Amino acid sequence: MRTKLPVVVTISSRVDESQAVSALEELAAIVGFEKGAINGTDSLFFKRTELPLGDWSLEIDEVAEFLMPKLEKKEVHLALNVPTAFALALGIRISSSQIPPMCIYHFQTGTYYKVIDLTDNSRKIKAIRNEAKRTEAKFLKTGEDEVAIVCQFASHTLEGSVRKFLESRNITTDLLEIRHASSGNIALGDWSVEVSEVYSAIQKLREEGYYKRLHLFLAVPVSFAFALGLALGRYVPLTVYQYNPLASDTNELYIPIFKL
Repeated sequence: MRTKLPVVVTISSRVDESQAVSALEELAAIVGFEKGAINGTDSLFFKRTELPLGDWSLEIDEVAEFLMPKLEKKEVHLALNVPTAFALALGIRISSSQIPPMCIYHFQTGTYYKVIDLTDNSRKIKAIRNEAKRTEAKFLKTGEDEVAIVCQFASHTLEGSVRKFLESRNITTDLLEIRHASSGNIALGDWSVEVSEVYSAIQKLREEGYYKRLHLFLAVPVSFAFALGLALGRYVPLTVYQYNPLASDTNELYIPIFKL
């Protein structure tokens, strides 16, 4: 039986070191550790900065190198405070044929909630589901050899802005839009079902037609994005985009930050 290890990864200019340490202590208490029992050097990756808009591969590799030795030996209980696209790319980066047994947490209303538990069956997020119960997929096929995938579990839609962005970049694609079956944000609970449904929709898309590249746009919780990255793995020709709130032009609305 593996020893539990709470781990917090924070990359944000809005969080100082004392707040990052407090977040780790909060997570450690939830996992079952007494205050002061956790070594911050082993359990906290912290950078007070904003990631530059562009290729994040080096930063993703740095976090992966911090996490992977722990994932190999411990039962990691992980909380992430990073951009959504970064979380997905990180999941892809550390994925393998054997997904490590771990727990993934979501921060909401001032505390952490376990939303994905892979200690009982680490491959359940890769389970192919022929019938989706918690998500809905809408596919617009126009015969292109690339496809844009818009995954959104928020009340607002990304479809319009993604279409405009792709047009401005002269990228022509089919379009797969995946939403949560309930309106608004995804409710707290076991999110492994939603992850496997989204993974199944993407796999079905790839099986039914050849696409030389997938373009992925996200409006989902960070923890969900990380787990989806774990499920997708490294064998999908994929470009991951991060929304750019400072965009002055349509062709800058989304920035490609990771590419396979």
